[in-house]
Formats: sequence, structure tokens, C-alpha cells
Amino acid sequence: MTPEEKAAALDTANPAVPRLGLPSLPGGEALHGVASGCGAAVNGSTGCPTSFPSPIALGATFDTELYRAIGAAIGMEARALNNQGKAGLYLFAPNINLVRDPR
Repeated sequence: MTPEEKAAALDTANPAVPRLGLPSLPGGEALHGVASGCGAAVNGSTGCPTSFPSPIALGATFDTELYRAIGAAIGMEARALNNQGKAGLYLFAPNINLVRDPR
């Protein structure tokens, strides 16, 4: 990749690199859940992504099962919203060790 292509890949739009056969991989933020607009309401849901407490508050619980459940919910909602064209699948999501987060 050229330096320009590498720099563009750091953006959440993450454009395709046709000469290498790399497709676009749109992304987004998921600090409190998938940050996007609402999708279609299905089976009585609102169609809007869930908003979770701040990662530092969740980390204070030391509850790994809770983090696993939140990650699963974010993944499921991201896939559903991606299928509707509302969100990407490459997400900056909460992590347990906030000190080591490079952002």
C-alpha cells in the first residue's frame, strides 16, 4: 500500500484499494453501542441500537460475562444495521484496558 492508501485506511470510511483487490470496509464507533441512525423496526423492536454505560463504568464491574454479552449485542446490532445500510462492520468498540487503547 502507498502511504496515501495507508492513511486513508485509518478513516472509518476505509475506501477500497482496487489495485490490490481490497474492498471497502466501512466502519464506525461503538463506544456505548453501535453509533448509527435507527434501522427498520422488526418484531416489536424500535430498530435503534442499544446504548450501554460508559466503558470505564463497565470495566469497574470486573464482570467478563457482562462484557461478553455487551460485545455479542453490539455485534448482532451492527450486523443488522449493516444489512440495512445504516452502519459499518469495522467498529471501534469498548475494551477492558482503557490505558492500552491507542486512540
